[in-house]
Parts: sequence; C-alpha cells; structure tokens
Amino acid sequence: MVRDSWHNYDHLFCAICPARGIGTVVITPGVNTEAMSKHLTESNCRVSASAREPLICDGAGMASAR
Repeated sequence: MVRDSWHNYDHLFCAICPARGIGTVVITPGVNTEAMSKHLTESNCRVSASAREPLICDGAGMASAR
C-alpha cells in the first residue's frame, strides 16, 4: 500500500457563536477522546450557561480509520 509521506495532518475542533462573534479552535495531531474533551472544555468556557450548544460530528476522522 502506498502511503503519503509528504504531508502531515492536524485535526481541528472548532466552535463558533455568530450571535456573539466569538469562536474557539483546538488543533490536535489526532482525533480521540482526549482531544474532544479539550474542545468541549474550551468551548464551554466561551458559551453562557443558558445557551444551547449543538454538537455536530461529521465523521471526517473516520477516513483515517479505513
């Protein structure tokens, strides 16, 4: 199997609040529970306690698992 050794990939976890004009980004070398936990901790610091924060997982990380 041929492997692309020319590129390194990082993964982005991001949250955006259009109403307040703020956002957060966590850049990690991999997708795992620890990375998701860091993202949720960071985004929870930026969102008010009464706000709703939907979580959308697009499955993009699944491409590397195949």
